Order: sequence, then structure tokens, then C-alpha cells
Amino acid sequence: KATLTIFNILGEEVRKWKLEESQGSVIWNGKDELGNTVSSGVYLYRLQSGKEQITKKMLLLK
Repeated sequence: KATLTIFNILGEEVRKWKLEESQGSVIWNGKDELGNTVSSGVYLYRLQSGKEQITKKMLLLK
């Protein structure tokens, strides 16, 4: 199992998913956990599985 978390550029958590082993992809609709649409800009995403994790940048454009 893995966790995918999206953070804004300030490091605040925006959205989080708990992923099953069979889940190969996630489509983010640009909304936070409360259903609010987030602003265009740079976001960080972190994929964590067990002791391993990877963090990358992405750009959300509307």
C-alpha cells in the first residue's frame, strides 16, 4: 500500500490518497480535501510506500 500526498508551495497538505496495490494512477481534479478548487501554481507531490518515498514538483494550470 502507498500514500500519495499533494502539498502547496508553503508545504501545507492539500490532498491525500491511500492507494491500493492494484491502483496504477491517480487523476487529481485540482480540489483540496474540502472540495475547494485550488489556485494555479507549483505543487509538490510525495509518493510514500513503506520506508521509501519520492517527492517531485508539478505545475497546475487552469
